[in-house]
This record gives sequence, structure tokens and C-alpha cells, in this order.
Amino acid sequence: MLVLFYPSVIPSLFSFGFVFVVLKCWALDPVFPISRTVQVRYGYFAEPRPVHVACARGWMDMYDDITETYYEVSCYPQSSGRFAAARLDSGELHLAHLGSAPLAEALARGLRLVLLYITQYAGDSQGMYVRPGSNITNPLDLVDKTIGVPFGSTMHYQVLFLLNLFGLKGKARLLDLSPSEIIKAWDEGRIDIGACWGIARDYLLKLGGAGNPDIDPATPLVSAKVISDWGRETFTMLVADKKFTDEHPRFITYVTAVLSRLNDSYLDRLGLIDPKMPKDGQQQIPAPLQPVWLTH
Repeated sequence: MLVLFYPSVIPSLFSFGFVFVVLKCWALDPVFPISRTVQVRYGYFAEPRPVHVACARGWMDMYDDITETYYEVSCYPQSSGRFAAARLDSGELHLAHLGSAPLAEALARGLRLVLLYITQYAGDSQGMYVRPGSNITNPLDLVDKTIGVPFGSTMHYQVLFLLNLFGLKGKARLLDLSPSEIIKAWDEGRIDIGACWGIARDYLLKLGGAGNPDIDPATPLVSAKVISDWGRETFTMLVADKKFTDEHPRFITYVTAVLSRLNDSYLDRLGLIDPKMPKDGQQQIPAPLQPVWLTH
């Protein structure tokens, strides 16, 4: 199947809703002449978010009727914003989600990136999670404890702020671990706290069937939302390589409109529960998205 959308009519279509034209491949050539195809590489974090529906459904694919260009988007999961920024710099990715801290670091290093859209406020989706039996009930208990956190991430930024706020600078051990390494270190008993999000967070909290059956669920110590309330807000943004945005402005406008509409659709229905959802559905955390190879 091929999803086609005409940027020249985005305003009128979006005023009436989220409209797509779906056609069979065999109908493409005689009706929609394609002068070139652009393969777009898009990086996302493996967390359940409204904007990821665009990857799963292929809704970011676009046919530009003015330039006769077809944009085909392939989506790749990223473990952290630091790695995603490096891939944007190397050209491995054209667009990617980055946390506010990795984006600030990337811009400070001179990477030519463009902020397109703020996709989410971190809130309760990430935080610091404590190993059961570690006797950590408040930040002052972090003395001589080991914290696993991806360096350069939004959580690293907030952990450093928290330690400084409570006068604990240099009194806790920080290990630079990716989300998958946090899971391994948790199983091996090498860390007392995981400062993380996504699949690592779900694993430590044992959500959605994840987690080590031999270890009790972690206890949340503090969320990104609480630390934000104390003065260190964090966000996730969609950013793009500047050269790519300069060369494909109509596609960039289209993608930003798609993600914005998905977020708006979700927020318009916030608090509504699908009657088909199980009664304990709020505890059912969707499995992380897998790489989406879009073939039509």
C-alpha cells in the first residue's frame, strides 16, 4: 500500500481532519509521475507515544505533487539522544527525536541541527528508580549509592541537578550506562538506582510483563516531573539536519504537521478509555516499537 498526501492542500485537509489517500501500487505510475524517490531515515525512542503511530502506519511517507518527489520514511529506534545526535551529524539519520539536554550539547558542539517540534514534556515517563531493599527513601539516602544513567541524557542532567540541590555532589557514584546496559547492571546487582526511561524503566518497574522474575519491582524515587517542578524541565524534540531541511522544506512542513495533528488528537481525547480495553488496561504498557521497514 502507498500513502500519499499532497502538501499543497495541507491547510484545507487539516481543517477537516487527518485525511490520507491510499492507493494500490499498480495505480501509482499512470496517475502520479515520480521524478525521484528520497529515502528518509528517522530516529525515535522506543516509548509508547502518539507520534510513533506515524511510523507504524507509514503516515510520514509523502508524494510532493509539485516536484514529483516521493518521500519514503524508514524508522529506527535509538537508545539515547547522544547517539541519535551523532547519527544526525554523520548523515545516518535525517530526522530524530532528541532530549533537550542532548540537543543543547549537540548545538554547543556546532552541529547544524534545526528544532522542528517539541513532541513531549518528560513528566512521569522517566525518573530515578530504586532497587528493593536498598534503604533509599529520599534523595539524602543516595550517599555512597551507585546510579546508572546515560551520560549526556536529560536524566543525567536532572540527576546532576538533584545531587547538587541536596548537597550530594561527589557523594554518589554515577555509571555511564545505556538503557540496555542499565537492565544488565540491574540484573547483576551493580546499581542501586536506574535513572532511565522507556524499555529500561519498564524493566525496572516490571511493567507490561517486563522485568527480572527474581527481582521485585523498583520503587520510584523521583520523577522527571518533580525535578522539573524544582527548576529543571526536560523535553523531547524532533530535530533535523539543517542541510536536509533546506533541501526539502515541503516535506519538513508535512512531517511536522502530521506529528502535531497526532499529538492534538491524543490530547483531545485525554482521559477517555476505550471500552474494549481490559479493566486493568491502564497497567498494560505496550511493547516497545520495533524498527519499521516501510515497503509498499
